[in-house]
Amino acid sequence: VLMIVFNGFNIAEESTPRALRWIPKVSFIRWCSEGLAVNEFSGLRFSCKGARGPCCETGEQALERVSFGGSTVRGAAVAQAKLVGGLYVATLLVLRRSSPKFLRVEPPFGAPAAAAPSAAGAPRSVAWTAGAEASLQRVPFFVRGFARKRTEDYARGLADEGEGHDAGDILVTEEILLAAKEKQSSRGE
Repeated sequence: VLMIVFNGFNIAEESTPRALRWIPKVSFIRWCSEGLAVNEFSGLRFSCKGARGPCCETGEQALERVSFGGSTVRGAAVAQAKLVGGLYVATLLVLRRSSPKFLRVEPPFGAPAAAAPSAAGAPRSVAWTAGAEASLQRVPFFVRGFARKRTEDYARGLADEGEGHDAGDILVTEEILLAAKEKQSSRGE
């Protein structure tokens, strides 16, 4: 609201209280209004025949009435560029100074844990049977990666629980794929 009140048309800069004289200088609306007014009124001539009250015969006189007498479009554009540049620099400094804080990413409740390392310390690799790969290809392409990851996580979970798997590689079969699908369906995911 202050930027609109001090845009140059409502209150002349000379009439602005001393404590608020900085506002018109940082008002983007003021500089836009000044540039547009100078562009529109410069070089115009008006007829004052039959006019009641004060009348301006030229566009320059009209600009002088709103305190834009010595203004130019270039001056308004430079002032806007300085204002925008200054605001960008101030924003950059504030962002650098207040380095953002990020929350730690936690897996959703009930999500399988990360792959447990094998005895050698490396994560277990997962292999797929040809039948399981063929079944996975019937899953829509836009969720296929998600289905593959969830199935591999499910198979790793089975291996960690010791259900028929040794500490080596994990093999995803059609049965494991179907069981993972049923588990996901029962969760509502």
